[in-house]
Amino acid sequence: EAPSRHPVTRIHITAEPSATGAAGLPGTGISPRVRGTLMHAWLETVEWLPDAAEAAEAGVGLPDEERCLNIAAALFVPPAAAEQLLSDFRHLLNRPGTHSALSRDQQWRLPAFQGLANVGSDAGLVVEAERPFVRKRNGAVVQGTIDRLVLLVDRGQPIAADIVDFKTDRFFGDRQRWIQEKVAVYGPQLQEYREAVSHCFRIPEQRISTRLLLLEADEVVETCAVH
Repeated sequence: EAPSRHPVTRIHITAEPSATGAAGLPGTGISPRVRGTLMHAWLETVEWLPDAAEAAEAGVGLPDEERCLNIAAALFVPPAAAEQLLSDFRHLLNRPGTHSALSRDQQWRLPAFQGLANVGSDAGLVVEAERPFVRKRNGAVVQGTIDRLVLLVDRGQPIAADIVDFKTDRFFGDRQRWIQEKVAVYGPQLQEYREAVSHCFRIPEQRISTRLLLLEADEVVETCAVH
C-alpha cells in the first residue's frame, strides 16, 4: 500500500515543518524527516481509536501491523527500524492526549459540535484523511491538504467540522512556552484550513474547530476559539 503523497500538511509551504526537529531513530539511519513522514502515513490509517483504555492496550482498534509495515517498506524503511518505530507509534496512540484526539466519544464533546439545534438522530461522523482542497481567494489560488478532517453530517449536510493537524516536532525546554510557539507558528495555517472548509462545505467558521496534535508532547491544542 502506497504511503501518503503529503508528508506534512501545507498551503504553499515548501519546507516541511512537521518533520523539523522531530525525533529520529538513533543507530538506524532513519532521519527525522522520514520518521515524520511515516508517522503521518500511519496516522492516516486510524479512523477511530477504541474508547476503552484496556481495549487500546490489548491492540483492539489499533492500525493493522502488516499494513503499517507495508507502508514503511514503501518508504524504504528497513524492517527492524520499521518494527521499532511501529512500537513507538502504538505507544504514542495509547497516551491520553493523543488517544483522546482520535476517540469518537471525545469527538462529540468538542465545543464546535455542541449546542446544535434540530440535529437528527441519524447524524454521524465522517473521517477524511489527507483531505486536499483548492480554492480561489482574492484572485489567488490557495491549495493544501488537511491531515484529518472530521465532519458532522446531518441528513446529508455537513453542519460542523474538526480539523486536526499532526506534528511530530521534538518537544524540548519549557513545555508551555514550546506549545505556545507551535500555536504561533502553525495557527495561521490552520486558520487557512478553517476558512477553506467553511467555504467548501458551507459550514459557519464558529462550527469548525482547529487543533494541533503534538505527538511527542502528547498535547492537543485548540488554535482558533470556537464561540
